[in-house]
Amino acid sequence: MLSTLLIALLALNGLILGMCLFLLGARHWLASYGQVKIRLNDEKDLQVQGGNSLLLTLVGSKIFIPSACGGRGTCGYCRVKVLDGGGSVLATEQMILTPAEIKEKKRLACQVRVRRDLVVHVPEEFLAIKEFQTVVSKVEVMTDVIKKITFKLLEPKTIAFKPGQYVQVSLIRPGEDPIYRGYSIASSPFAHDIIELNVRRVENGIMSNHLHTLKEGDPMVLSGPYGEFFLQETTNRSVVCIAGGVGLAPMKSIIAYMTEKKIDRKVYLFYGARTLPLLYDHQEFVEAARRNPKFQYVPALSDENIGGDWDGHRGFITKVFQQVFPDGEPAEAYLCGPPVMIDALLPLLAAKGIQSKDIYYDKF
Repeated sequence: MLSTLLIALLALNGLILGMCLFLLGARHWLASYGQVKIRLNDEKDLQVQGGNSLLLTLVGSKIFIPSACGGRGTCGYCRVKVLDGGGSVLATEQMILTPAEIKEKKRLACQVRVRRDLVVHVPEEFLAIKEFQTVVSKVEVMTDVIKKITFKLLEPKTIAFKPGQYVQVSLIRPGEDPIYRGYSIASSPFAHDIIELNVRRVENGIMSNHLHTLKEGDPMVLSGPYGEFFLQETTNRSVVCIAGGVGLAPMKSIIAYMTEKKIDRKVYLFYGARTLPLLYDHQEFVEAARRNPKFQYVPALSDENIGGDWDGHRGFITKVFQQVFPDGEPAEAYLCGPPVMIDALLPLLAAKGIQSKDIYYDKF
């Protein structure tokens, strides 16, 4: 009786093992599409291994496409035109792309699988994006969850970018797809040979947790610059920067650039955090406002349990902006922070007389 039961269990385990091996083999066979050709911008042919996403396939050929969501199809930054071979538009794409964009054959590169020959067109500015070999030159702990990490550029040795743009950091792990995450550049464009990133550690965030383990001398690969969020220099209107958390990073770059270039425009920085320790670089902006009468720094703390040692504004930065910024002042606005903050600010900016065409934002 016992031997019969043992034989049955062994047979069952053997059957399960066999099925697992079959599924693994089938998965490998189905995922391997051999060599395929990508016709790029009607001028260049790429011979690539099929089976991966178009986004990762292009990155593998050193053609860098913006992506801030890690390939989940939620940010919409990786829009390209797939003129032939891309298959049907997926439901994930239909949530991001407009009907007009779909008609124009725009796709999300992270959602298109490279299974056959493709004809693709990417914006020309993407072709100018470079990959940078870097080394960590400085790590500063700002709060229990935020670090400033400065990277020294090795090859190429310099970068040109507009204040407000971002870079992508890549993490290569053996046997797994590369991971790419976007981080706003916090350093000045005049500091050509370094990149400062302000990184908030996110629970279960693969990239942010990895970056928080870095130490001086560690190598890192970045690519960039990316993004349409940057300072506009064609007007003399006031510049209104509104940031939450590490949304401060691009504002630091914008303000540093304007200071170093001696741009004579009024600048407001509205900066919100929950508690004073999370209001990093606070004292630096206090001192900057003392030195420059055209720079107004408006910090706010939202924690209801703030003690009496804080004599600044209290409440969410949206409410503080509404109270402080004057109606009708000619201005353009730059917003960076959580989507809920930016969504709440848009009607408030309109009520202050700032037109939608003069509002630039980056949600994260």
